[in-house]
Amino acid sequence: MNMRFSIITPVYNGEKTIARTIESVLNQTYLPYEYYIIDGASTDRTVQIANEYNEAFRKEGIIFSIVSEKDNGIYDAINKGIKLCSGDFVGIINSDDWYENTAIDVICKLHEKEHYDMAYASIRMHNGNHTFIKKASNPRIVSSRTWNHPTQFTSMNIYKEKLYRNESVFDDLDMLLWIHKNGYRISVSSEILANFTMGGCSNNMKQLKEVINNIKIKYSIYKRNGFSGLYVLDIICIEFAKKILGRV
Repeated sequence: MNMRFSIITPVYNGEKTIARTIESVLNQTYLPYEYYIIDGASTDRTVQIANEYNEAFRKEGIIFSIVSEKDNGIYDAINKGIKLCSGDFVGIINSDDWYENTAIDVICKLHEKEHYDMAYASIRMHNGNHTFIKKASNPRIVSSRTWNHPTQFTSMNIYKEKLYRNESVFDDLDMLLWIHKNGYRISVSSEILANFTMGGCSNNMKQLKEVINNIKIKYSIYKRNGFSGLYVLDIICIEFAKKILGRV
């Protein structure tokens, strides 16, 4: 196996969790080729903590770079990171989340078998003291219920064609739908590759007005990518479930 994997972590004021995220990248059984931390000009110790790992990455032969400057949100930061990457595939892991140690190894072996353009896997969700597994699959109905962005690895060939739109918190869904609509090969692993900390902007408890607005945004994303208007039923179920249960 000689595939090169690039990893990106967008972060802003993540001093409480950034070390765990960084160490999950550093401790991979199949090491990444490069790792970029894209910081939005944090006012806490995020950058200082990240810099403490420079020598550890150098010893492993991993390109490690920290960019700290103001940005226009998480997807602007991710796009900046993608433009720096030179690997074959790119993984994106947020500063509240972390990889399982075998994540890249699993995704690399999967590519040997299936030669995908994009792949994702199951994820462990952390909600306070409780955890549950959100299983991945690739059904005919394209839904966020069966897809987990923190486990996604995407070919640089895709990102050369399209970056994230930087319009809403659902830009990752827009990318998923675009990949499906354009006929790229998608593979799914049942293994757990990452851990997700609940309580972020996409899964906090929402007021009814915000839920309705999210339904409208997601519906427009489906329509823009050429999907049936009937997907609104799936969107409504997901958004109200998130409001009631506090889950993604």
